[in-house]
Amino acid sequence: MEQLYSVKKRKSGRYIVWCDDCWYETTEQPYPHFTKKEAEAIVKQMKNHYCYDAVIEDKNGTLVMEQKENPMRIEVKKSFFKKF
Repeated sequence: MEQLYSVKKRKSGRYIVWCDDCWYETTEQPYPHFTKKEAEAIVKQMKNHYCYDAVIEDKNGTLVMEQKENPMRIEVKKSFFKKF
């Protein structure tokens, strides 16, 4: 039997129950009902819902994969030698 995984939104601490192109549902309890391939696809799909900090956990709550990427974050480097 294949091991099952949960997908968690780190910011809210809630677990994804299902996810599609337009909507998703969460729960407070761990929800290990996804294969690793399905969980990875959900993490990628969550980017369309502006969730860039989702993690995959196994049934024991151990972190399996972490993806923390926010394309909206822009680093600005300041220089004292250039005039803006």
